[in-house]
Amino acid sequence: MTIGTSHHDSAGEAAGKQFDRRTLIKVGAWAAPALVLTTAAPAMAASGTVPKARLTLASNSIANSNTGGLRGPLVWGGGSIGYTRANKNELDVAIVAYTVIAAFPDGTTHSLKTGTAYIATGTAFSIDSITFAPQPTAAGTYRVTLTASGSGSSTTSAQSTITVA
Repeated sequence: MTIGTSHHDSAGEAAGKQFDRRTLIKVGAWAAPALVLTTAAPAMAASGTVPKARLTLASNSIANSNTGGLRGPLVWGGGSIGYTRANKNELDVAIVAYTVIAAFPDGTTHSLKTGTAYIATGTAFSIDSITFAPQPTAAGTYRVTLTASGSGSSTTSAQSTITVA
């Protein structure tokens, strides 16, 4: 705050204005984190279980790229995980852990991707396509499984398969 005086001293006025600007900057610097915390707090405070019935998974198809006349590699077209709450008492944002696992004809499985997604109600989280299975790809059936787990024990999955001749 600047207090007016009866005489005009340009150096004093300049010092007063600098003080005002510094005070304003200090107050703004201290207030900004508080503003961010109070804005984010309601979304972070929500907790509860995400029922698997509220999660929608899509697993795109698997393609055999047949590069250079040889079978493979295989390309999984990606997928998505959607979340929709049933009523206003359910979570606005679902925290979902997901895995993408490929099963090979010889019985082995390979983790292609794992992660965590925050999905707002009415939206979906996309998972990019993944190239897997070395070239030349062995004949047999390959399966990619996308599994999503909400909070609690709700788990759901979607699968894609391809048979390589």
